[in-house]
Amino acid sequence: MIQDSIVPFLFSLCVFSLSLIVFKDRYKWFVFSISVYLSTMAESQTEWMDNRLIGPLETLRHFSRPISFAGIVALILVTLFTKKINFKASKATVLLLILQIYLMLREVMIPNNESVIYRILIYATIFILMAIIFPQWINTNIELVTFVKSIVWTGMIFVLVTCLQLFYDPAAIIWDGRLLGTTGNAQHAATILSLMIIPTIWLTKVSRDGINRFFWRIMTFIFMYFLFWTGSRNGFLMLGIGLLFYFRKNSKKLLVVSTFIYFLIVLMASYINTSDAIHHISGNTENTRSVIWATLFNQFYDHPLIGVPMDKIEYSECSYLLIAARGGIVALILLFGFINASLRESYFLLNVKMEGLVFKSISDLLFSSILAYFTGALFEGYLISNLAFPIFFIYLMLAGTSAIRKHIRISTTPLKLGNN
Repeated sequence: MIQDSIVPFLFSLCVFSLSLIVFKDRYKWFVFSISVYLSTMAESQTEWMDNRLIGPLETLRHFSRPISFAGIVALILVTLFTKKINFKASKATVLLLILQIYLMLREVMIPNNESVIYRILIYATIFILMAIIFPQWINTNIELVTFVKSIVWTGMIFVLVTCLQLFYDPAAIIWDGRLLGTTGNAQHAATILSLMIIPTIWLTKVSRDGINRFFWRIMTFIFMYFLFWTGSRNGFLMLGIGLLFYFRKNSKKLLVVSTFIYFLIVLMASYINTSDAIHHISGNTENTRSVIWATLFNQFYDHPLIGVPMDKIEYSECSYLLIAARGGIVALILLFGFINASLRESYFLLNVKMEGLVFKSISDLLFSSILAYFTGALFEGYLISNLAFPIFFIYLMLAGTSAIRKHIRISTTPLKLGNN
């Protein structure tokens, strides 16, 4: 499989690198968004449906991983050769990297597993991009806004491609009334969409132009609509936690947003053909995870020190139990160290007075998004995924936190101001 990916990887690397050289800084964040979206494309694991996309999209999905990786490598190479880099990462980022590499090294115990070194190289590359290069791209409030936009652009590409597929053949990305999108999994689609909404609300707040504010409000509505169509209770929980902490100081706005969401659900349930998905959120009380959680806990209990190899684990419905089962106590120590450092670093920003609307509100965005991310990890195993949206997202949030903390330490003014 690795050999089959070399040609599309090298070709995409050349295309991305030349584009970055020609367009320079104006293009880098968009390349990142494209790369992240491509990492989300996957085939459905549901055997009762034909999951083939329309021709060009199916071809793109087949080569999505090497193309996605090529975009990231191009960003790193161009940045390394054109900018002066300060090789320093936050404590949370370092702990996350150590945890991921430790769990991958555990897979060396699996016979004939030739992909371990390849996957370690992927993680090392992602670490360089997210932890070292990205914070140094954020030097003005314009770049800070673009940093947040790059997250939302990923969701916009997801929505656009999903709409294209819905127009030609909706059966390929809808199963049991629930939207899978091009991720092939309703839970994965919900994870992406739920983490889009808080950044979009933030962009609405900091935009000075009325047209831009209107556009971001429309995108917020679209993301919410698609989120509810996935029928994911976990996605709904992540959204709720994110909104609760983002608006924790403004109960009136929280009430307005909550009311809007309520009427959106009523509208969808009454007039739009997403009733099965809505029922899955509000009316489905089936317990689909307790047996899986018990299995993962028993595997950890039987092998508490270093856990069991990945080929012994069949399910991944909880990141924390999955990490415990795969890595034992050693992995749990690294995990809780990473969570503690992430929340402490982002919470620190909440108590710092910064000038300008962009900087006054960015701390709320970072903290609420990271908290929503950890909440979703209770029901999904994405904390230890490889080249996938959740990993990009958490590294990006940590990079944003590190960039703001760095500028607070070295200057009495947060960053240089500019128009957004």
